[in-house]
Amino acid sequence: SPGFDFFFPELISVGEGTIIGMDCLILCHEFTTNEFKYGGVKIGRNVLIGARSVVLAGVTIGDNSIIPANTLVYTNIPSNMIAFGSPLQFKKIENKR
Repeated sequence: SPGFDFFFPELISVGEGTIIGMDCLILCHEFTTNEFKYGGVKIGRNVLIGARSVVLAGVTIGDNSIIPANTLVYTNIPSNMIAFGSPLQFKKIENKR
């Protein structure tokens, strides 16, 4: 099951139809050497987040986006995108009818 931030779960919003894979971690806070940072996470509608991915504080993931397994999401993801790799790369999802 996914792990939602223990200290600030109220800062996480998940849109309708979204699937969050096994062992994902969604964080709203982060301790660094010099500071404590926190911010909300907004996950849009019909998003797929693959198993064991990590979403960091302050990130927005747009509607209909796909995050493959084991991806570290450290920046905003626009709608209708596949975000993968390290550093993150983006590929537009083409509307197929």
